[in-house]
Amino acid sequence: MSSVYIKRKIIFIIILITSITCVGCSRDNKNYSWTQSEQSSIIELSQYEEIQYSPIVTTISEEDIKKAIDSKLFSAAEMIIEDTRSNVINGDSVVVDYIVTYQGEVLYINNDVKLTIGEGTFDIDFERSLLSAQKGETVIFDYLVKDKENDLYNKTVQIEAVVTQIYRVEEYVLSDEYVSKHFDIDTVEEFVDSVVISLEKTRDAEDRVRNAYTLLNDVCNNSTFVINKEEFEQTRTFVLSKYRDIANIYDMELSEYVEKILNMNESDFENFCDDEAVTQIQMKLVIEEIAQRENIVISQNELEECAKSKGYTELDLLKFPTLYKDLESELMQDKVYDYLLAHSIKK
Repeated sequence: MSSVYIKRKIIFIIILITSITCVGCSRDNKNYSWTQSEQSSIIELSQYEEIQYSPIVTTISEEDIKKAIDSKLFSAAEMIIEDTRSNVINGDSVVVDYIVTYQGEVLYINNDVKLTIGEGTFDIDFERSLLSAQKGETVIFDYLVKDKENDLYNKTVQIEAVVTQIYRVEEYVLSDEYVSKHFDIDTVEEFVDSVVISLEKTRDAEDRVRNAYTLLNDVCNNSTFVINKEEFEQTRTFVLSKYRDIANIYDMELSEYVEKILNMNESDFENFCDDEAVTQIQMKLVIEEIAQRENIVISQNELEECAKSKGYTELDLLKFPTLYKDLESELMQDKVYDYLLAHSIKK
């Protein structure tokens, strides 16, 4: 699949999760108090059955279908060694060997690194520095380290890079021959139908989450809580980390992302993160309380099936004991969503 498409999809999913998490962030009616010594808890849980709501049903447009078709066609296209030219142009997929040095000292050497010029999925500045390079030619350039976790953050290192191979994408067209070759589907009509069905499944899943959050938010808004200050601080740190990750996907610093994408000033964003941290704690408490009252449980078999579906091995589960807990929380949330949707009233 196109890495640009993946990047955009990741952004969309994160924004979806962010938006539905924050449905109840800006609460005019403060329905919680603080505690230093006690655990966060629910003082009073509001009614969670027979809540009336207007369900969200997202429309799939012709443009959505066209984009999905193009993405699937591109994702199936084969990479062919470029034999008609030796210079790198925007959009090329290349294989690179490179050496990173700082003040004359070699820091590390990477070989056979695969990246696509201009997509930014590796590093947009690194990719741009390879434009017009000749296959086999050594390119030397300065690079500003932008990773704040790196000891050399905001310092300039020198990179020597050699493009060892250039690939181009097989020409792809919407035809019976192409879809038959790459998708084991006989006709364009069948292919388009399969794309639409896939879009509808994704749409239904995303709408289900949005609708469930609407109901969960209603319960949170009408319940009362005690919030532990330390848990709040930990959750707020996680919230900030999430937005830094989103900003990185946009190739932005957090401050730039807040200003240009969220359209907030620093003070508004601080308050926004405070509210989101509180909301996350409240929703977690409500999910746990409903699960307990309605005897909603997760079996060992369900946990193992979930782990398997996500590609986790038994070794992963042994190495990372918290994985089971995370999967259990995810499955519990999903079951509570089902319960809320099944016991609600559509307007």
